[in-house]
Amino acid sequence: MDRSDADVGMCLNSLRSRLHCEPLSVQIPVTGTSGTFVGVVDLPSMDCITWDASGTSKNFVRTRIKEGHPLYEQTVDSRNELIDQLSSLDDELANAILDKGSLESMSELDVVSCIRRVTISEKAVPVVCGSSYKDVGVQPLLDAVVDFLPSPYQTRLQPKAFGKGDQLFKSFKVMHDKQRGPITFMRIYSGEISKGQRIYNASKDKTEQIGKILVPFADDFEEIPSASIGQYVAVTGLKYTHPGELLCSSAAGLKRIRTNMKTNLGVTDEEINSMLMLKSRALHPVFFCSVEVSSQAYQQALEKALAEMQREDSSLGVTNDAETGQTVLSGMGELHLDIVKDRLKSNYKLDVDVGKVQIMYKEKIVGNSSSSYHLVNSIGSQKHEVLIKLTLSPVKKDTEKILVLDNSSESAANLAHVGPRQLGAIERGIRAALSRGPIMGYQVIESQATLHWLESKRNVPEQLLSAAASHCIGQILKEGKTILLEPSCRWTSQFQRKDSTACWQTWVDGGLSSSTWKPKEKIEQSRVKFQQQNWLDTQAYSERLRPGQLLYS
Repeated sequence: MDRSDADVGMCLNSLRSRLHCEPLSVQIPVTGTSGTFVGVVDLPSMDCITWDASGTSKNFVRTRIKEGHPLYEQTVDSRNELIDQLSSLDDELANAILDKGSLESMSELDVVSCIRRVTISEKAVPVVCGSSYKDVGVQPLLDAVVDFLPSPYQTRLQPKAFGKGDQLFKSFKVMHDKQRGPITFMRIYSGEISKGQRIYNASKDKTEQIGKILVPFADDFEEIPSASIGQYVAVTGLKYTHPGELLCSSAAGLKRIRTNMKTNLGVTDEEINSMLMLKSRALHPVFFCSVEVSSQAYQQALEKALAEMQREDSSLGVTNDAETGQTVLSGMGELHLDIVKDRLKSNYKLDVDVGKVQIMYKEKIVGNSSSSYHLVNSIGSQKHEVLIKLTLSPVKKDTEKILVLDNSSESAANLAHVGPRQLGAIERGIRAALSRGPIMGYQVIESQATLHWLESKRNVPEQLLSAAASHCIGQILKEGKTILLEPSCRWTSQFQRKDSTACWQTWVDGGLSSSTWKPKEKIEQSRVKFQQQNWLDTQAYSERLRPGQLLYS
């Protein structure tokens, strides 16, 4: 709220349109004589809370708004609107209003209890005002957390999904400390966690051991022996865990939780994976650039730094180009790659040269295409032969299962002897072939291969199986029809000066390709505009916008 263009109404409308939720404005902002944000009015209690200009959040004054106060009419109207909105969501409050006869007769306890009920039932979301920069609104925010949000035992999954002793944790951040090593931040959804405990990473199917349990306080940590349900903690010692992964006590414990959810909630396996967030959403990078160190002596330090940054940020891609030998970074935007470059220089003290940022296109096959490949190779005195037949088909979305088997009777009899190691080798070959498409060498996405036939001896090396599958997919891509996919974005232009909106909108639109953008939505007299835009037209465009007049994202 400390921004000059802050607009509570626009934020509420944005919550409705983008997040499809029902926002409850439980506070209204209070501005001083100069128009700066100085406090809030708590609508359930009708208290005006203001902070002084001393710069400390502890100095605030709470006064009850009564008749004759400058904000009395606005507060009463806003409070009545809130109660009326709540009555349409909660029958208990609606009946209380009918019994007492008016909206004004609802007490603070009635309103707070109703907000808590609709929040826990996920019918609405309370919205508060504040400024973290000026420490205004911190105490009412903490009060709102206690008053409105559910305890860990009132969530949808408790106690139907978790039995006594079940442990479930979710990692949401990883940072690297010079002394402590990787520190993993997680939330405890069920059970307790103890120092030195072994836990199971359900997302990676690995078992790890916790070192120390830490409670973060700003940039400092305090060590504790254990933590329980509902707490946010940081732990050391985890080597493989990334942000967004699910952790529990053991594989048997996860199976027990899934069984409880099926029995008590009546959900399917796919719904369980979605509720537990077992499968993270794949992010396709849209920009890439090369990165090199000034001296080969720092190459190992660069690889270590990129490995740490990639673990902290799952949307950052790091690959090695087999043709040029360069290290290639891929990310979600130009700013994303700029931040990576700055961190390499400032945090890791590496003198790096970054190449020109380029757009990462994708390729896709159109229609089903089949081919077979016969590989003959001699290793010493042994002659190895592999005959493989594959079909590559387009799918609507990327799938983790990139290889499936033909279920026809003829193919099933032939593939009955194929073991998991052979299938894994074939899948690796398919992924390698799809990493470079035939048009411009970009990754082929939204494709799935079907294995129809495989002839090989049991002693054939896995590398030859991978090579045969890769050559077969390469033939399919060359002979079949593929198309080039260009990334697009949703463009947001927000004009800070209302008096010159039309002029600035014309100037911004004139800089974009008129053949590609499509107006999507206008809010508050065209102050914000959304449009579909190809990345090629918007590359480096934010740097050309005049500073101080327009916000770009």
